[in-house]
Amino acid sequence: MRLVSILLFAAGCTQSGIDEPVAPAEADVEFFRCEAQPVIAARCSFMDCHGNDERPFRVYAEQRHRLGVSWSEFETPLLPEELSANFEAARGFIATSDRDDHLLTEKPLDTRAGGMFHRGKDLYGADDVFLTRDDIGYQILLDFAGGQAAGQDCTPREEVGF
Repeated sequence: MRLVSILLFAAGCTQSGIDEPVAPAEADVEFFRCEAQPVIAARCSFMDCHGNDERPFRVYAEQRHRLGVSWSEFETPLLPEELSANFEAARGFIATSDRDDHLLTEKPLDTRAGGMFHRGKDLYGADDVFLTRDDIGYQILLDFAGGQAAGQDCTPREEVGF
């Protein structure tokens, strides 16, 4: 009888809607191509970090991890399917609520600036990707996560490095 009571109690502690799919975050693919992709390529796509298929956030970039591109063509522009895969990966790390704590922006932000733990900082014994929220790369990713649309004259910027 006691076991039945425990099972009935446990059954009453379920959470409804937990298995319902979550709609992907709204994001502008052209803003990603012109603004966010150069930041991600410069700051995140290293082979030991996110330039690797084993990482949850995997990034393709010129001269780095590529999708079906031969070594002799590593310097060519990204294929449409590589750019699409990067967009979908980045969009998957954007919160779907009104919160500003997107994993895309908060994981690489230094904890001293209010960011989250990021293993890359520990692996390389250096500062994190973004030291402050004022970093131009951080601001671009925040705009992308916030649904910023590309302008009419969307021209991909150069890599936004250190």
